[in-house]
Amino acid sequence: MSCKISSALTYSGSQLDVGLNYFGLVVCTTAVAVVLRPASKHCRRYRNYAQSSWIPLTAGLFVLQIGADCGADAEGISAVWAAQAGFLAVGWRLMPAMYRPRPARLATAAALSTALGLTVYYAMVEDAITSVAHAVAFGVGCALSRLHRRFFQIHDAGGDDHQ
Repeated sequence: MSCKISSALTYSGSQLDVGLNYFGLVVCTTAVAVVLRPASKHCRRYRNYAQSSWIPLTAGLFVLQIGADCGADAEGISAVWAAQAGFLAVGWRLMPAMYRPRPARLATAAALSTALGLTVYYAMVEDAITSVAHAVAFGVGCALSRLHRRFFQIHDAGGDDHQ
């Protein structure tokens, strides 16, 4: 098993894949950062860190992605944006107060639309294992959203506190 991280992160030079996936990464990462911006107002624990928690979240997803790329002799970063989409989708339900500001709603809608479009595109042009990887990554993001809410003890200021 050989692992060429540079090839994994650049799709072995495929400009189309690089463009599509890094666009998805920028849109989804921006949405996560925008949604978490007011997090400190809704936390009961670690208020100073909640707002910037998108940084270690994204870094951790990259570590998982590179590990998966090396372990499966694959390439790509799509698991990062797919997991971020899962984080946003579940967060919308679990932490609605953080999604009330218009910028958060718009960024989340853009991210989920982009992730859906990329997932459909890759389902049509790549092997089925790519769709499985996207679904697994989305599920990881859903789980991370639940863990994030629990870790920071995020509550809904409007009184609609979901467990």
